[in-house]
Amino acid sequence: MAILLLVFQHSATASVTVTKTNNSGATVNGSSTSQSVSFSALDFPGLGTTITNVAVAVTFSKLLPLGIVLTPGFREVGFTLTGAGMTEELIDGLGGSRSFSEGGVGASFNGTVTFDQNAVSMVNANPNQIMAGTFRPSDGNLNNFIGADAIGNWTLGISDSRALASSGLTVSSWSVSITSVPEPTSIGLWGIAAALGAIIVFHRPRREDLTFAS
Repeated sequence: MAILLLVFQHSATASVTVTKTNNSGATVNGSSTSQSVSFSALDFPGLGTTITNVAVAVTFSKLLPLGIVLTPGFREVGFTLTGAGMTEELIDGLGGSRSFSEGGVGASFNGTVTFDQNAVSMVNANPNQIMAGTFRPSDGNLNNFIGADAIGNWTLGISDSRALASSGLTVSSWSVSITSVPEPTSIGLWGIAAALGAIIVFHRPRREDLTFAS
């Protein structure tokens, strides 16, 4: 009698994206702060927590008070993302070569910027004006999070590098979207062929069972 071991390999390829949002809001002017969201295994039920993509959306404003005709100080805006033991810079807010310029006189920004490494353009492709849309970070690389574990706190660092009475940085909300792919699973099934209908039984007649005609 032969017993068969049947092994079925199931690989799920559909990716799953989980988004966590922080609506606390914050305003900084010549200072910095940070806010966090947290991911747990319960956010990925029955799925793997290995990261395949990270995107960050930040809704913020950099405005001049009415009647003030100055530059908005876009170069002061700085954002970082920290998670999985790493920190990646989204916008360099220290006035470096990869930050924005001061911006045009009377310019302002009020909208949502999404940071995604798969975007076509860098966030400061136009260094004189912050634009709403989806962009690559100015300095960091979000692909560095790929392969890490999503579980834990993810923190947005918010900074405005110069204190001016005319122009602060206000963040109204932000979110982190983490994409993962379910891990392949293997299911091993042991069975006796009679129970499974897949048994190979070899029966050789015994000598005493044979009948010979005389």
